[in-house]
Amino acid sequence: MKCATCGRPLNTTDRRRKYCSQSCRDSKGSSRPHLRAVDPGEAPAGPPKPRLLEVDVAAREGTDLELLLALRDRVAKTIADPNCPARELASLTKRLEEIRKSISSERLRLKEELADAEFVPDEPWDEAAI
Repeated sequence: MKCATCGRPLNTTDRRRKYCSQSCRDSKGSSRPHLRAVDPGEAPAGPPKPRLLEVDVAAREGTDLELLLALRDRVAKTIADPNCPARELASLTKRLEEIRKSISSERLRLKEELADAEFVPDEPWDEAAI
């Protein structure tokens, strides 16, 4: 098992433990942006840029898009390797094309999801409710 914040191995058999130290526990949410009020004419920010991760890290901690990007990079690296067996090239090339289409679909889904969020009307504000 690894620390949920820094990724260092946990030297315990207790499955409930998530952090290696108190400092990791205290900083568990510090990388996330804080919520804030927006100005009336302010447009929402675009989707966050996906991180480039290794396949195992992307599978464990990443988003669907980050996992697809990691798989794409890994398959492309294998195809480009001169030691890649010729019998594997056709299936890897086909898989690379499928991953590319999945990436396009996921990016479109995220874009549409963001566009839908732009048209959510604000609820009326009642200052007396505080």
